[in-house]
Amino acid sequence: MMVHRHYSGFTLIELMVTLAVAIILMASLVPAYTAVVQRNEVTAQINAFVGELKFARSEALKRGAVISLCPATTGSTSCNTASSRWSPSVSGERLVFVDIDADGEFDGTDVLLKRVTTNSTTVAVSVVDPSPEPAFLRFSPNGLLTAAAASIQFSGAGGTQRCVSLTLTGRSTVASGGCS
Repeated sequence: MMVHRHYSGFTLIELMVTLAVAIILMASLVPAYTAVVQRNEVTAQINAFVGELKFARSEALKRGAVISLCPATTGSTSCNTASSRWSPSVSGERLVFVDIDADGEFDGTDVLLKRVTTNSTTVAVSVVDPSPEPAFLRFSPNGLLTAAAASIQFSGAGGTQRCVSLTLTGRSTVASGGCS
């Protein structure tokens, strides 16, 4: 007499079909996830930059003094003078300081208020307006930007672009797309 055994589990075909479906789903989800991560990196850099602008402006109003914001190379206590000096890939830090001599350079007479380290090398930052790119942004004791209004473009690796516009009153706005 022949005994039939009943085995429970998956057949090899069922496992291969399940694996194929999982691979197809992963292949479609990874690019979408990468795009989200790239957009979030740009957003994080913009939020940090706008926070620094607001801090500098509020300190100018609070102290009744000239406050400057400039990019600096990592570990340095002087403003960066390289081309594309504002980009995190070039400038690892930004300095906010009481600019006692109003020269835009952090030197022995100035007081450092804040040093911010940027952790991104994938976001390119360029000052579109004014041209040429300013070495620093300065707020007067009444909170006004002392130079022309500025447009700063943040570009991510996936083509994500945002534009931060800074008015003469020191107000900043963020818009999707590049600066025109």
